[in-house]
Amino acid sequence: MSTQGLPRQARATARDAWQPSLGEVFPQDLTREFPTLNIEYKILLNEELVIQLFNKLHEALNEISQLRKELAQRPLASAIAIYDLGNDQLKVKSPISVVLNETDEESLARWPETRAYGIGSTLAEAILRLKQNIADMFFDLKSRPQESLGEIARNTLRTLEAHLQIVK
Repeated sequence: MSTQGLPRQARATARDAWQPSLGEVFPQDLTREFPTLNIEYKILLNEELVIQLFNKLHEALNEISQLRKELAQRPLASAIAIYDLGNDQLKVKSPISVVLNETDEESLARWPETRAYGIGSTLAEAILRLKQNIADMFFDLKSRPQESLGEIARNTLRTLEAHLQIVK
């Protein structure tokens, strides 16, 4: 006997009455007695697999969308080397490694070894301000007596002197 000849509603009711799990094997005795049930079971199983795959795909797409939103909010980071401060009184002896961070609102250029930074609405503006801050920091620390500087200021001056030279 087959459900093939049954009306669509009766087949749906029969299908809904017995919901096999994906790993469950269709009972052999029913398969022998109703050979077309095995085919319908496989179709139902495939439909269930398709639905589960669709749900997993939908979850993955939602997760990708969320990750893209989070990534868009993170600042873009990159690094450059500065070879010139744009200051006639200072020469760069050794390139200065600068970290750049950019968000929708602002840009930041920083030299982590000296804690010097520049902020601007564009990267060019942030880099220009960083260069000015480096020069100001160098001349400020150079003008003070060495014995008056704390450990952090002495280390910063040492780093500045390793990279910069006063033009005579």
